[in-house]
Amino acid sequence: GCTAGRQGVARGLACVLCAGSYVRGMRERSGWPVRIGLPAAFLAAGLAVKPVLVTMPFVLLLLDVWPLDRANRRIWPQRVLEKWPFWLLAAGFGSVSWLINVGAGIPHADMPALADRLALIPGNHLTYLRQIVWPGTLAALYPRPRFLPGTFALGSALLAALTALAVAARRKNPGALVGWLWFLGMLVPSIGVVWMGTTEGAGDRFTYLPAIGLSAMAAATWTAQRPGRRRLWMAVGAASLWAAALGTMRQLPTWRDSGALYARILEVSPWHLQANLNRGLWLQEQGRLEDARVHSPRV
Repeated sequence: GCTAGRQGVARGLACVLCAGSYVRGMRERSGWPVRIGLPAAFLAAGLAVKPVLVTMPFVLLLLDVWPLDRANRRIWPQRVLEKWPFWLLAAGFGSVSWLINVGAGIPHADMPALADRLALIPGNHLTYLRQIVWPGTLAALYPRPRFLPGTFALGSALLAALTALAVAARRKNPGALVGWLWFLGMLVPSIGVVWMGTTEGAGDRFTYLPAIGLSAMAAATWTAQRPGRRRLWMAVGAASLWAAALGTMRQLPTWRDSGALYARILEVSPWHLQANLNRGLWLQEQGRLEDARVHSPRV
């Protein structure tokens, strides 16, 4: 758990440094080592931690649209080609990671057919959006997603509606479309097209970097509002921060010990196999045999 947490912080820092140094270098018209070389070095560091940043070159192209305003149809190929170090890094690290996992048999272990995995993707997006907007059901482990027609329909409709709204507002508010595409693009490695360990479309730790896109979307929408409406957005933002702080305080006892951790997982997913097994073993170690027996039938 600590290792995964440190990896998340490290790759998040690398992502922010890569994007930030790229925007600053382009705005200041720095030389190639600062404009391209430094962001590429940050990307390489992040990919070395975990290759979920393979879509970062796509994010940099989005930043060319907004806030840099240095992209149009005529020079779009040039913008793609100038990022050749980023494409090479993403392709290299992504290929190495794929070959290692294929050699270990991970992508093929208990993985449904491709059509079934694709059918789960709208629901996975819905889960990630819910975890970002209202993180009230967070846990250390999640069950693998199941196909539900209602979830598929709702997820598909919501994705289509938000995409249509962002595209319709692109001229007056290009940041909204850029933020939405950031969210979708950064989720690609973790959305469930390929199942590799815990990347089946439910792990909230995979929402941290995509959520930056939604934050950019909100910031761009805020700057496009009239001063009176901006005050309303500021009030909503402040209320959201207070709610997040209170939610964090409620989550802290979950990490008190292993028993509390697995109890929380079972609050969210009562039939989670690993959580029931480990909770039962923990209760046995505490001498609470009667309580431990409750989890045996579930296992």
